[in-house]
Amino acid sequence: MYVNMKTSRNKNKETEKKPKKFRKYMRGKLAFTFLVIVLALFALGIAVAAIGYDDNEEYAKIVLSQQDYDSRVVTARRGNIIDRNGNVLATNETLYNLILDPAVILADENYTETTLNALAECYGYSKEELTTLIHERSKSHYVRYTRQMPEEEMTRFLELQKQINEDAYKSDKPFRVKGVWFETEYKRIYPYGDLACRVIGFSSADGTSGSYGIEQYYNENLAGINGREYGYLSEEANLERVTKDAVNGDTLVSTLDANIQRIVERRIEEFMSTVGAKTTAVIVMDPDNAEVLAMATSNSFDLNAPRDVLSRFTDEQIRQYGLEEGMAAYNREHPEAPIAQEQVPEVYTEEEIRSFGQQVACALVWKNYCISETIEPGSTAKVFTVAAGLEEGILHTTDTFYCDGGEDFPGTRVTCHLKSGHGTLDVTGALAESCNDALMQIGFRIGADVFSKYLELFNFGMKTGVDLPGEERGILYEPENITNLTLATEAFGQNYNVTMIQMAAAYCSLINGGYYYEPHVVRQILDENGDVKQTITKTLVRETVSRSTSEFIRQALLQTVDEGSGTAAAIAGYTVAGKTGTAQKYPREAEHYLISFTGFVPYDDPQVFIYVVIDEPNVEDQSRGGYGTALTKTILQDLLAYMNIYPTREVPESSPEEGGGETAPEGGEASSAPEEGEGNQPVQGGEEEPTSEEGGIYSGNGDNSVYEGLQQQPQRERPDD
Repeated sequence: MYVNMKTSRNKNKETEKKPKKFRKYMRGKLAFTFLVIVLALFALGIAVAAIGYDDNEEYAKIVLSQQDYDSRVVTARRGNIIDRNGNVLATNETLYNLILDPAVILADENYTETTLNALAECYGYSKEELTTLIHERSKSHYVRYTRQMPEEEMTRFLELQKQINEDAYKSDKPFRVKGVWFETEYKRIYPYGDLACRVIGFSSADGTSGSYGIEQYYNENLAGINGREYGYLSEEANLERVTKDAVNGDTLVSTLDANIQRIVERRIEEFMSTVGAKTTAVIVMDPDNAEVLAMATSNSFDLNAPRDVLSRFTDEQIRQYGLEEGMAAYNREHPEAPIAQEQVPEVYTEEEIRSFGQQVACALVWKNYCISETIEPGSTAKVFTVAAGLEEGILHTTDTFYCDGGEDFPGTRVTCHLKSGHGTLDVTGALAESCNDALMQIGFRIGADVFSKYLELFNFGMKTGVDLPGEERGILYEPENITNLTLATEAFGQNYNVTMIQMAAAYCSLINGGYYYEPHVVRQILDENGDVKQTITKTLVRETVSRSTSEFIRQALLQTVDEGSGTAAAIAGYTVAGKTGTAQKYPREAEHYLISFTGFVPYDDPQVFIYVVIDEPNVEDQSRGGYGTALTKTILQDLLAYMNIYPTREVPESSPEEGGGETAPEGGEASSAPEEGEGNQPVQGGEEEPTSEEGGIYSGNGDNSVYEGLQQQPQRERPDD
């Protein structure tokens, strides 16, 4: 029996489920989202393609670096340094490193034996030592075995290799010399040895870093950028290489003239061998742009072997330097628990102490006195006091001053070098006779604020910005700390410290019409192809004085050489202008002096400026003897001939060849200054020119051949008569 059964369903429409439909606004959102994703993927694809195109090599190296590889640095060639005439002052010698590839040498026993025999035959290497090495480094493709091999030694092996391989090939034998190759390396050399050593500086053995001088200051330009060669094993086990070429360093064209530098250094050497001094230094500059033509200091060193200077010191000196530096180094690191010098051996080993001492000893020789040593300028700075008064309208060229031999201060007297007094002098006479008394009176008239203002205007107390490392700032009193006594002594050039480069740059501004240019020793930067990348032109920092003040100072300094304290610097036929200076060093009672002279030629249109400093000449009375003027004269005589600066005065037939008279006037400009509250002793000593009775005046040998063998600067056109 069949029973018909029916399935009942819920007919309630409210509980019945219906399929959902996208509303119109939802479809719009979905379409927008889809479009954004498609555009993003499209942009990503473009970016990936661009990266692959632009940075393919870089990313290839990243990939290669994760594989089995060898790599080596491709050394950049350090840029040359040349003088303004093209003479090469610093360059590189190309040398070669012998590289072994143990993986290749050991790949076939026929290669191994033949290659090791060839190395032993050519260079005398130990075959046993080579065998041990290549087995220890059997998977390596790069083992540097010998460094800095000359080209002829490399060529000798390559020729032997070629002969062995060709003979084996012709005889159909498997013996081959394989797995030996050579990479290029550069050794820094200085063709002229010690010429301009402290200006050029020197570099590390690999040429990557410079020390001192131009080598250090312009290291980024000179060093270039090393490349790299990447080696990796391909799927077929072949060694593949990818090379990123090195970018060689730039060539620097310095402002130096190697001929002028050599003239200056020869004259310094001559002076040091006859008279001698603690230090003698000279700067020669072009006043119109502050380019340094020469900068030299006595006791030069060979740039090709800079550390040989240690032979100048005894072991005891080096140890003492080491003890002092060790104490200073420890106390810098441990200020909370400083040690005394006698405790240094408890902290450092003897080897460390000696290392400290060697560093100090080398630095003493390598340091550039012209920029890193501060000195009291002495009477050469009197021109700045006069210029300040003239510029402010406080002083007039016709003003007169009465010199009675000095000025009295509480507890002391500051004397003029002529203690009996010069009598009445105008401003020109005050400079020409280098009268301390007159300058003190001028200093009082202008006051501490104006005086300090002009010291800063001439850039004293601040770095000049010369492109050399290690420049010092100098030491000045703050205006509020200047007393009548310190103002008096500062007015004639003592009780403040400057550097030689500061004085030279300030003087150039004073004589060139009032334009202070930043001194510099590099004039051009060239790429490795010789194309100019940068020209370093004269940089005007500020205007210091008016043209009228500049003209007056030049005229006054001409009279100083013609008739005043600087006659020993006169050269017949030339309008040499300049200023003598002698500063009594601290401690004043030691009677140690720094002798100086600033000069320029011709006086009305200076083409060359020279600043000579002789620190503690080796004579009994350092304040006497016109060593500064005499040394200046011998240098200028050479420079005028070399630079083709022609006479502008008629040379009297009866005049001596050097001109300027046979002897300098007796006396001179002595000056010294006590510290505030130093005591009741009168101030003595100072700057004096030689007398005919003294003798011993330094005079050069007149040899003008010191620049033989160097390129000379182009002839200047002779001015119209």
